[in-house]
Amino acid sequence: MLASSPSRLIPLRPALYAATAAGVFKSTDRGTIWRAANTGLPSPRIAALAIDPTTPSTLYAAALSDYGGPPGGVYKSTDGAATWQAGNVGLPPNTIANVLAIDPTTPGTLYAGTQYSGVFKTTDGATSWQAFGAALPPESILNALVIDPGTPSALYAATGSFVSDGSGGGVFKTTDGAASWQAVSTGLPTNTIVNTFAIDPALPGTLYAGTDYRGVFKSADGAASWDAASVGLPPGVVVNALAIDPATPTTLYAGTSHVGVFKSTDGAASWQDTGLIADFVNALAVDPTTPSTLYAAAAGVFKSTDGASTWRDASTGLIDNAAVSVLAIDPATPSVLYAGAGYGGLFKSSDGARSWHDVTGEMFAVDSVESLAIDPNTPTTLYVGTLRGGVFKSTDGAANWYAVNSGLTHLIRTDFGVSVLAIDPVTPSTLYATTGYGGVFKTTDGATTWHPASAGLVDPFRFALAVDPVTPSTLYVGTGGRVFKSTDGAASWHAVNADPILYAAFALAIDPTKSMKLYAGTYGRGVFEIEQVCAGDCHEDGQVTVDELVTLVNTALDNGSVSACSNGDMDHDGHITIDEIMMAVNFALEGCL
Repeated sequence: MLASSPSRLIPLRPALYAATAAGVFKSTDRGTIWRAANTGLPSPRIAALAIDPTTPSTLYAAALSDYGGPPGGVYKSTDGAATWQAGNVGLPPNTIANVLAIDPTTPGTLYAGTQYSGVFKTTDGATSWQAFGAALPPESILNALVIDPGTPSALYAATGSFVSDGSGGGVFKTTDGAASWQAVSTGLPTNTIVNTFAIDPALPGTLYAGTDYRGVFKSADGAASWDAASVGLPPGVVVNALAIDPATPTTLYAGTSHVGVFKSTDGAASWQDTGLIADFVNALAVDPTTPSTLYAAAAGVFKSTDGASTWRDASTGLIDNAAVSVLAIDPATPSVLYAGAGYGGLFKSSDGARSWHDVTGEMFAVDSVESLAIDPNTPTTLYVGTLRGGVFKSTDGAANWYAVNSGLTHLIRTDFGVSVLAIDPVTPSTLYATTGYGGVFKTTDGATTWHPASAGLVDPFRFALAVDPVTPSTLYVGTGGRVFKSTDGAASWHAVNADPILYAAFALAIDPTKSMKLYAGTYGRGVFEIEQVCAGDCHEDGQVTVDELVTLVNTALDNGSVSACSNGDMDHDGHITIDEIMMAVNFALEGCL
């Protein structure tokens, strides 16, 4: 999670609060500008916020603790988050509180759901706490806690654990203010991990549960039974957040991992994608007076004013809200740079990165920029690869953009989008694109049309692509386990390393002085140097010449030192043999692969 990825959003006119891994942030202009509000909070990692419904300047924050770091626990502010004070009396030391719920009719009563310690309750505004979770599974993690707005003594708790089989997961209910709890998971698959709840404000017996990998479930009888309600959601989706339109409770929003925000207008009978591309939507908040305005928290905050039909970034003032994933420099005017940000769009600098301005095209305004390529001969021509929208092209220095996807396939988010764009340095109208499961594609007409170019690629993921600057028909692709090479402009491919030791080769670089040497940057295994040895290639330039063959023969006849051409001594025995000379002759005739 990015330092400023908000995990909770609390809408309250005129203020909006965000709980993030960098502390609490507050906006007084509906998300246009955010300011830190952390005075008195020892830990910056805030898991939950709760606001007193009758005295909105009173807030509570659940802070997480790190090993050896500042303590966690519950903190209280009575001045609109200007300052905070600890409210942990009765809580175990270093309590990890994940969720907070406040009684809507008696705001001095709060509940805190914790990791491993159950539920705690306070009736005096966090002055003191008592344990109220004895009937919950031991060592469980409280993921969600919600109060029935019509009957505040009734609460629902969602539990889970870090055990891989999900044991301990389920839903529990209390009708006596947390004094006792009963399991209410009928209809939920065994050990379902519930991440979030939403209760219909008009019909509190109707509630919704967002789960790990199993979508949304709905109950119409106060959690006595549950039914799946995921039609329209991607299979296996993780639902992190749910929000209900307070004016029209049959309208719901679901925030997910990897696939953005979905909307239902029929009480979760069906769902539609809203088009927001965000990797981890941790929280949703609906404006209580203008429900068509809502906010989504992911890597930053996004805002919609039309019921999620369109979204815009609303992260000004948040830390690290735009994660820059790609950079490119104008080869003719190096003070001109372009930066592509995940879900942040495309930015341009004309003064050597002293200042930037947004040049995101409208067609990929809410998409993630995954790759970027500049025409070396005409630097005002650019290509952008996105997570969901495919490839876009500009011929006027990023002022205008248009889609160029004819022939591209598998352009969906779960396939990583267009993760790499590489341009032929000699013939810039020739480009290559990788599309995750879709493989490698090639265009020879400046992206007007694309054609598959994956013959011989057997690994499912393609993370990196590099073009030999000296011999552009030679390319390399980094995959989930190996590096593949093509010497015919991607018409065919063969593996450079036989064993799949390169776990996720995300980056490739070719040595500009030795084209047979390249470097692969991997996920979690460092950098590998790959030297492609060609028998007889004394100069290591990717070819065997007549002069090099003569050197090998003379070395063999004179029994001289192999240092004159170490690549001729293939078995490293200190001698050049007739078999090694014949191998070199074959490479001279057929070329080095």
